[in-house]
Amino acid sequence: MKNSASQRKRFSSEEQILHLRNLNERGKLSAFIGAGVSMSCGLPDWQSLREKIENELFKKNPEILCNNGEIEDIARIEFGDEFNFIIAKILYENDVTISNQIRLLAKSGIDRFVCFNFDDLLEEVLKTEIIEHKIILNGQKFNANYNGLIVFHPHGYLERYSQEKQIKKNK
Repeated sequence: MKNSASQRKRFSSEEQILHLRNLNERGKLSAFIGAGVSMSCGLPDWQSLREKIENELFKKNPEILCNNGEIEDIARIEFGDEFNFIIAKILYENDVTISNQIRLLAKSGIDRFVCFNFDDLLEEVLKTEIIEHKIILNGQKFNANYNGLIVFHPHGYLERYSQEKQIKKNK
């Protein structure tokens, strides 16, 4: 007989936290983070980022028309080598304040992060706190048995304090 949702045991918040701590202590916990972490530091959410990209496209070429799903592809073509620099400029145009949320993540003991953000704020905190880590980008080989902290950026990332020339040459 299949367990229905009503027959499953419900765990209290305390039990869930205990379970997560246990997983973390055994190195069995990974965190998948996205725009919410970056927004807590003052960066734009995904929709705002896309709107700002569209505004930059319109400034460059007022006759560009694109569907919502095409913005990034058209921007890559239109901006060419300037694409990464423009994205970094949009990401970091406002004041950035490292939030408690991102500090807690960095100090949580979690040793595997999958970060869907384009920013490097988690890495910035890890460096500041002198927490050894490796950054892995999509397509890079890495040792899955590595015992240290790994931050995987499947979409790449743009360092806040990089020079324009360095940002432009990043893939």
